[in-house]
Amino acid sequence: MIEELKVEEYAWESEFYYFTPKKIYAKNLLIGFWEMQRKGKNSLRNWAVECGILLNNKTPISKQAIDGRLNSNCLKMMELILSEALSMKYKFINNKLNNSELNDVKYLFNRILLQDSTIQSLPSNLCDDFPASHTSGKKSAMLRLQATFDLTNMCWAAFFIGAFTDNDQSQSKVIAEVAEKKDLILRDLGYFTLESLELLIGEQYVITKWDNKSNLYYDCDDKKLKGTRINLLNLFKNEREIDILVQVGSKKRLKMRLIAKKLPKPQAKKRIEEAKNDRHSKSNHSQEYYKLLEWEIFLTNVEKEKLTIEQVSKLYGLRWFIEILFKSWKSHCNFKKMLGTEKMNYTRMMITIHLLLIQFVYFMLDIYKYISAAVAKVTDKLISILKFMDLVNDLFDYIIRIEKLEDLDILIPQFAAHATYERRCKRKNMMQKALDFSEFTPFLFTS
Repeated sequence: MIEELKVEEYAWESEFYYFTPKKIYAKNLLIGFWEMQRKGKNSLRNWAVECGILLNNKTPISKQAIDGRLNSNCLKMMELILSEALSMKYKFINNKLNNSELNDVKYLFNRILLQDSTIQSLPSNLCDDFPASHTSGKKSAMLRLQATFDLTNMCWAAFFIGAFTDNDQSQSKVIAEVAEKKDLILRDLGYFTLESLELLIGEQYVITKWDNKSNLYYDCDDKKLKGTRINLLNLFKNEREIDILVQVGSKKRLKMRLIAKKLPKPQAKKRIEEAKNDRHSKSNHSQEYYKLLEWEIFLTNVEKEKLTIEQVSKLYGLRWFIEILFKSWKSHCNFKKMLGTEKMNYTRMMITIHLLLIQFVYFMLDIYKYISAAVAKVTDKLISILKFMDLVNDLFDYIIRIEKLEDLDILIPQFAAHATYERRCKRKNMMQKALDFSEFTPFLFTS
């Protein structure tokens, strides 16, 4: 199956190979790294040992030989392989469309895209390449990985490798590079900029939380009221829900839909307490700010005829899924251990990051979908992403060597028993909460 990534082809194209290799094969370099990663180790020596075992001719490979191959050509090869892995998912989707229930609702959204970022400390010697804040007066290095996940088709859509200083707001326009017409984009408040909203709302759909630094103005038939600034507390008075058309931004005046829903008292109280406990120097909040915390406030360009207030709120809640994926990386894939070594040069670090991403993309392609569909035939329990990644790590030696998806059949009982949510009588797991959104069940988790 790994041959689908065209590893050997890209080894020649990138000039990682100048001539037929005798010891260090590109495929073995990938698998050797992943074997090392699975064991929670990360050194040139460990990598050389794993590659030597794969060579299977009793000839050891030195760590110096591995180090010598981790050059710019190797990085180029990894970039090509990652690009191939990301494009594979599009081929898979296109091949499946004719037999998918996605066609029945495609008029509503093309895809649902989740955008978020995760950060990870890196060796301090990379502080100039991945600048971060100072720690105890010393320079530090930190990766900020921007990621876009296609929830409709359950696969990664894009990554952007940057530094901690490349915050979410500065990267808010990146998603426009992968977004297609009628995609629905869900992302948190950190990405809120009027410039990115203006860029997206022409051809894409967006649901975002309202940023209290952006002014809102009435957009209605009343000539006296239209264009006047909205006082939200006055608007919310004696109301439980609000759904009106507005203009966003004093200069941009973007036409959007304001949706507001009053939170249950316990939830509102918790929000306010958390805000009051925030001791940050810039957190001297006003009474108006605390009153607005009692409300869930959204902006969207999805028309009322397509989504109700409740549906907008539920859809936005699906952002949790990408956070679960990030957690699976850090909990079960030794993400921190592979990146947080004492010292590493820039090229090797970038190769390491790409190798991790290739693995994450690869296992969320046909392997996840095949196993998920097969498990559904033997149990009504849903697959847990965290448990799935943990079990993939345990069974990696077998999975990485399969020649066809049917070779996974022998493992299905293991995934059904050990990679599914436990039954709960009173409390729903995260996947059940998503599937409970019945209006979108047919295509959110299409296999």
